[in-house]
Amino acid sequence: MLYVENDEEWKDGLNVFLSGYEDIEWISYTPTAGHSSPILYQHPLHVIVVDTMLEGYNPSELQAAFNSHILNSKVKIIMFTSLDQGNDIFNEAFLHGAYEYVRKSDFDLLPNMIREAVNHSNKFGVQLMELVHERRKLLMNEDDSRLLKLILERKSQQQIARELSLSTAAIVKQINRIYQTFNWKKSSEELVDRCVKWGIFDK
Repeated sequence: MLYVENDEEWKDGLNVFLSGYEDIEWISYTPTAGHSSPILYQHPLHVIVVDTMLEGYNPSELQAAFNSHILNSKVKIIMFTSLDQGNDIFNEAFLHGAYEYVRKSDFDLLPNMIREAVNHSNKFGVQLMELVHERRKLLMNEDDSRLLKLILERKSQQQIARELSLSTAAIVKQINRIYQTFNWKKSSEELVDRCVKWGIFDK
């Protein structure tokens, strides 16, 4: 397990708490100028527990943690939050692959959540993912799906523009809007592949 936290008091406290669970091995990570994702190459991680309110932390770094399942599909993200109400954060996190969340006031639930995530038996996991897939679908309209299907067919922007009777500039603008919707940083082809995996449309 990787625990991403830059509040030293919480990090030290949780380290002490988890030391009582011999079946859970963890690495504490304090984000600075670097990325957490390279750690995935160095350790056989199964779970990442990440604070949703990392003070002074670049949001793109947090997003990188949420997207870590792209590097390893078996990694589960558990949000660790001090917020009682944070629907926007929760929705954003689940949209980008988070598996579960636990409030810091309920930190004693964390060991069982970690075990359940590793064993793919989290009782909310399937339900949450179904809700996430449906939410993603709502973020896409028919024009977006049509555009992404043409990208899936490996057509160029010029070919897509001709087929949709739009200008190339309009196609670029639409693609950029879709990128912003999903906070996507990689290629459009990779985004299409993710949309297929998310169940937005079939190949």
